[in-house]
Amino acid sequence: KNRHFSTLLALASVATLTSTAFAGGPLLVDPATKSAYHYDASQPIPVYYDLGNLGVVPDSSTNPPTMVTFDNTVGKKLVEKGFRDWSAIKTSSMRATVVGDFSKIGLPDIDSTNVTDIIGTSKGRGIYVIFDADGSIMQNFFGAGDGILGISSPEFSIAGTTIITESFVVLNGSAIDPADTNALNFQGVATHEFGHSLGMAHTQTNGAAFFYNDNLGPNSCTSLPYANILTSADVETMYPYINPNVGGTGMAQANLHTTDTLAAFSDLYPGRGWTKSYGTITGKVYDLDGKTELTGVNVIARNLADPYVDSTSAMTGQMTQGQLGPDGSFTLHGLKPGAQYVVYVDAIMAGGFPTPPLWFLPGAERFWAGDRGERSYNPCSYRAFTAIPGKPAEANITFARVPGAPVLYQLGYGAFVTGLSGDGSVAVGGYGRGGPIFRWTAS
Repeated sequence: KNRHFSTLLALASVATLTSTAFAGGPLLVDPATKSAYHYDASQPIPVYYDLGNLGVVPDSSTNPPTMVTFDNTVGKKLVEKGFRDWSAIKTSSMRATVVGDFSKIGLPDIDSTNVTDIIGTSKGRGIYVIFDADGSIMQNFFGAGDGILGISSPEFSIAGTTIITESFVVLNGSAIDPADTNALNFQGVATHEFGHSLGMAHTQTNGAAFFYNDNLGPNSCTSLPYANILTSADVETMYPYINPNVGGTGMAQANLHTTDTLAAFSDLYPGRGWTKSYGTITGKVYDLDGKTELTGVNVIARNLADPYVDSTSAMTGQMTQGQLGPDGSFTLHGLKPGAQYVVYVDAIMAGGFPTPPLWFLPGAERFWAGDRGERSYNPCSYRAFTAIPGKPAEANITFARVPGAPVLYQLGYGAFVTGLSGDGSVAVGGYGRGGPIFRWTAS
């Protein structure tokens, strides 16, 4: 009754030092029912970890370089802490139990020669954490570069349902900073990947501002209705990028404390009273015409009094992931009762998301400003919501275009232009490798 996700490696959740990552919302959905894939939370999820060392890395600060070993005990502690923290979220029903190493289920130490004993092979319900001590699994099995820190994915589910039964995690121990005593800064990588194994996708709430200098509100707004005090401690766990070196963001991103993380996980594994005890904002995002829904727009809500810890985001259409046509819907849960929030639309900066991001927005990023404010061309005017439990607030946002400004046409996900007339009125292009070609005009 198990079904293998044969195409799932295209969504394989990857965290890297400097390159793209795959994996808050759900990682996998059934678009027909708008249901997310998740484990059955009525019983604890068993977790097993590898038998060998977590990592062996050269320390170039010595002459000659010396090898630093992060042994199995260090890896065990990362696994125990990561799953203990995910299990401790009070508004979630998910609980995971670290049972022991692979010998508990008759498996050997895993390396690049026998990794298919885990990946692609059903072993029974659970999550299986592989320690890639020398990076050979990343290189020889996945063909991944040296900068890949981890790969994780749900792998099997119960046929006809959205219940995950098995997931794998691969941690690249060869990428640990040799100065990172007990791999404490690598905990952020491990906790991030464990989130993917449980069904969590990536988010962009604070991380893009920290790593890419993205604005902390709509990009054209020089002043914001909240303080500009973002620190590394505010980078969310499921942001696609991380700096796991000593002095980086690894320890901060291991901390499950932002509303973004807590709400997305509680949506996936709701505890008793979840959503009813908190405020909710829901709505749709529309193109310039006010009618066409837009999939893949990031929507962010910030508490005016606590704008970075108490902030959350969602991608429009993340429950259909672009598989059923335009879907501009979004829902933000977990808002603090009585607190005031502002909402704005945001363009994704970088990273991998299961919902195809709308990389270029049809108009300026803007705050929600109410029905009257939406008709203006000022993206920086806003209205605040007061979060009231059990009374969802509605925030429909329509992009606006200043008269005379250039028009940006959305050609659809995967489309590319190979030729353009001098006046921009005619374009030709295609859709991916082996896909159809097109000739485009505004009509």
